[in-house]
Amino acid sequence: MDKTIIITNSMENDSNETITSSLYMTKFEYQDIIGKRAQFLKDGATPLVPFTKQNYIEIAERELKEKKINWYIKRKLPNNIIEKININSLIIIY
Repeated sequence: MDKTIIITNSMENDSNETITSSLYMTKFEYQDIIGKRAQFLKDGATPLVPFTKQNYIEIAERELKEKKINWYIKRKLPNNIIEKININSLIIIY
């Protein structure tokens, strides 16, 4: 299954989002999001949560848990339909 993180602030197709795949974020999606967000923070992006002496990974994890990151995941389903899901609508168990 090909998974791609889409980095966008667009809210299109977000009002009545129907998820046909798993409602849970996979560990691979989780690590990909944290890694990309931490790299953005390292490159100078403004943190979306207040922090004190934390590293970039911890800040990115906190932003994700507090649902401050407005990104989308693309999941390709077995019937070749591509599903675009806001990461804030997924259940995170990590």
